[in-house]
Amino acid sequence: MSRKAVQSVTIPTIFRSELGARGLEKKALEDIFAQADRSIAAGVNIIILSDRGRERPTEKAPIPPLLAVAGPSTII
Repeated sequence: MSRKAVQSVTIPTIFRSELGARGLEKKALEDIFAQADRSIAAGVNIIILSDRGRERPTEKAPIPPLLAVAGPSTII
């Protein structure tokens, strides 16, 4: 974005599929939420969630978008 008042960041929403559900829940989602918190604190007002960057589908998997935006209060 070229406007100074608009700051954006792209946060990847992929995780190492070999880590399974626990890796998704405990590592990948927590990393997304932490990065979003840091970005907001730094003045970012547009957060783009991206599942690009999967070089080998068997190694990395996308996180479902609704889960990625759910927030830490929904993680058990």
